[in-house]
Amino acid sequence: MSKICNTAKIDFNKTDAAILKQQLKANNENTALNNPTLEYGEITVKLKGSKNHKLARYTTQIRNKLDNSTVYNSIYYLTGNSYTLVIYEFSEDEDSIEKYLWTTKT
Repeated sequence: MSKICNTAKIDFNKTDAAILKQQLKANNENTALNNPTLEYGEITVKLKGSKNHKLARYTTQIRNKLDNSTVYNSIYYLTGNSYTLVIYEFSEDEDSIEKYLWTTKT
């Protein structure tokens, strides 16, 4: 399942990426306190860029302790010349929609 939102342009750098990771980690910890059946893994961060795009990807593995199922929550920030898209993805495996995001055009 994926959801795409348009937002004001954000130009990511390593400092911004680290700050956002800390905020996401705090959010995961808070959610885990309210739902002890969920176990959140470490957030992995991937930054990459091309001539036309910058991409920041944050992925967290979430395990349900009751049935031992796992999902992956990924949040992408895809920035072009005049836009930023925020993409939320939930998946049962680590494969992602990332390879398709590079074909984005406005």
